[in-house]
Amino acid sequence: FIETCMVKKFENSVGLIDRAADRLFTLLSDELAGYNKVNGYSRRSRFDELRSEIYRTPAGFNTEKMAKFMNMSRSEFSVKYREIFGRTPSRDLSDAAMLYANKLLESDNGIDCCNIADIAFMCGFTSPDYFIRAYKKYYGTTPGSYRKLCRNRRLADNMNDDD
Repeated sequence: FIETCMVKKFENSVGLIDRAADRLFTLLSDELAGYNKVNGYSRRSRFDELRSEIYRTPAGFNTEKMAKFMNMSRSEFSVKYREIFGRTPSRDLSDAAMLYANKLLESDNGIDCCNIADIAFMCGFTSPDYFIRAYKKYYGTTPGSYRKLCRNRRLADNMNDDD
């Protein structure tokens, strides 16, 4: 009877050891595959989280702050960011700022919710003049012209809805 209990106990231990070894192997494989964990998240998901935040609100970000968020050096971060997303962090910041500016310019509901200077600061620009130049270079028109175009489209749509 004692021998039978010892054998069953040994068999249960072997199963437990096998499960622990499988779990350890999985963790090591993930680590080697480049999905090393930082604060409970995979590094890729942290990059995705950072990028989402940049596109939600681009103001206040720069490559240095992004690297700090990822606990990486600026150069290491820039290389990894480009590897993952196929573009440099500064290019992505610029794209995010321009998309956010368009969103703000389009959503004024017929009134100027923000002036161009406010939108410039909300998009992370320190100078409204630089924002206007950058916007024109990016889209081929000024922010004021784009706002006017959006307003005219809304008015035309409203007139068509009334018919």
